[in-house]
Amino acid sequence: MKPRRMKRPVRGNSVIIAALALVLAGVMGEFTMFGNVILLTPREHWGTIHSRVPAIWDKEQNLAAGLSRLPNDAGLIYRVLATESGIVRAKVREFLSLVRPQVTGFKVPSEFLWR
Repeated sequence: MKPRRMKRPVRGNSVIIAALALVLAGVMGEFTMFGNVILLTPREHWGTIHSRVPAIWDKEQNLAAGLSRLPNDAGLIYRVLATESGIVRAKVREFLSLVRPQVTGFKVPSEFLWR
C-alpha cells in the first residue's frame, strides 16, 4: 500500500513538521482473512478457557488472535486475523479443540480427509 501525505502540515513549537501518514486501506490492515468463534456458555467456564487461550501477535506468520467477553455475560468471542485461510482455520480448530471438551464433554471430531 502506498503512503498518503497529509493535506495539512502538523505545526509544533513554531516549526512546521512535514508529516507523512501511512494510511492502510480498510480496518484489517495487512490481514486478508478473518475468523470469529462466538461461544455462548455459562460464566463458570470463562475463567478456565480465558487462562488457556493467550492473545497472539506473530509477525512471522502474519497472525493475530485474541479472546474477549461478550456483553451482558453472554459468553466469549475468539477472533483470528491472518493473511492465509489455512492459518485462520487451524487457529479456530485449535480453539474449538480446547473449549468443546470443557463445555460439552465431547471432543472435536477429526477433520475430514478431503479438507
